Amino acid sequence: MSPVTQAILWMLAVAGVIGCGLFAGLETGVYSLNRVRLHVRAHRSRRAAILDDLVTHPARLLASLLIATNVATNIATSSLAAALHGYGMSDWQVIACDVLIMTPIFFIFAETLPKDLFSAHSDLLVYPFARLLRVLTFVCHWLGLLALLIGVSRLVMWMIGAADAQPFGRRMLMGTLLKEGVGRGVLSDDQSAIVERVLALGEQTVGEVMLDWSNVTKLDGGATAQHLWDLADQTSRSRFPVVDEGGAVRGCIDIHDALVFDPPDCPPVESLMRPARAIEIDTPIRQALQMLQTGVPMAVVVRQDRPVGIVTLKDLLEPITGELASW
Repeated sequence: MSPVTQAILWMLAVAGVIGCGLFAGLETGVYSLNRVRLHVRAHRSRRAAILDDLVTHPARLLASLLIATNVATNIATSSLAAALHGYGMSDWQVIACDVLIMTPIFFIFAETLPKDLFSAHSDLLVYPFARLLRVLTFVCHWLGLLALLIGVSRLVMWMIGAADAQPFGRRMLMGTLLKEGVGRGVLSDDQSAIVERVLALGEQTVGEVMLDWSNVTKLDGGATAQHLWDLADQTSRSRFPVVDEGGAVRGCIDIHDALVFDPPDCPPVESLMRPARAIEIDTPIRQALQMLQTGVPMAVVVRQDRPVGIVTLKDLLEPITGELASW
């Protein structure tokens, strides 16, 4: 093999490593871009306008970067293998060099370092490559590679029954808005924390915040007024389920309804009792909040029609606001 050919192969190997690092870094940088700032800049910057258009189709952009990363990786490894063969190395020696030399080089210079840089400085490093990203996406689309890759991906997702998730969802956009608001001083840290807790409610259920049935103080329909007064001195809770002799829930009582009377004039518990609403244990907290905002301050949490706990409006609000005083 001539020295010129060797030099070309080594240059291709180096270019492949650089290209792999660039495309891997851009992939992370696109994820880390401040979408709010990008949209604002799009009205006065051509590069920002190009990026803003590209990120409206995130699957196409990220698939193009994935294709480019793999092409650059193959160029680097194939060129290195050909160059090493030119020195008379055997296949096993070439494989050993790949493992001992190229693997650490790829890990550091084509993965870790560029991804860290583009993640930390995405708003600075991604914009200069806007036109390159547009050309890359166009070429991959023109060659049919995007349709093939995205189609195979969706087919696999359909076969395993997984949802077709978007890389940039509304929750990610809301998180970016929060960070921007705090950074600009529009939102305080406390306000930002409350909004983040609201976003986190999506996966929480009533069963995570309820008071277990074994720890619930229960009243029977024949409870006396004095018993209600004693109960008010013993606990900070004000709402209790009323059960019959068999343990079935008949309703609920707000102890404040009894405390407005003097003990001798207090009506019986059955007169003060209100209907009890039942909520399934796997009900999302957001849905339960809507149910209890209709004038029902407490609900019995059930599993297969059997009571397993109680939940109040206070219990449902505390994941958002933090610890609240009893009411």
